[in-house]
Amino acid sequence: MPDRTYWDSCVFIDLLQQTPDRIEACEELHRRAVANEIIVVTSVFTLVEVCHLPKSGLSPREQREKIVTFFENPYIVVRQLDRIIALRASEITQDHGLTNADAIHVATALEMKAAVMYTYDAPKKKRRGLLGQNGKIGNPPLRIEIPPKPSLGPLYDKRPEAEGESTSETEKTEKQEDETAE
Repeated sequence: MPDRTYWDSCVFIDLLQQTPDRIEACEELHRRAVANEIIVVTSVFTLVEVCHLPKSGLSPREQREKIVTFFENPYIVVRQLDRIIALRASEITQDHGLTNADAIHVATALEMKAAVMYTYDAPKKKRRGLLGQNGKIGNPPLRIEIPPKPSLGPLYDKRPEAEGESTSETEKTEKQEDETAE
């Protein structure tokens, strides 16, 4: 049976609007879902957060149609926000200092027994971000990671960083989020 992978809202947005620097990883996850290698799990709350695609170049109506159609795919399981998840999210908010929305996502991933939660939500300023909670919530602890870039094959998997290039994925994500917020 394929692994369940939880996608945070930003992963759907980046896939649907083809965000540069993220599209390769998002498209690889999508390819794996279509091939039934993984099952995509998300909260019904994601349908509220993925309400527009600002960088897509589409009209608001076209954006809405694209979003609604995408979430109808059979490889996406949308979990309702019920009392069990809401209480677990409340506990996560209190214990780990996450926003209510992030806690709903984590609680849903835990309830659905996701093998991993994919997000680009890095810690910044006063926000803890989801990536900062990797391995800290749940029993067993939930893996919270950036979507992996597609492998170029074993020859290239462990290539040394290019000269002068030492920026971590988290630092790149933080910089990209700061630029988006401006």
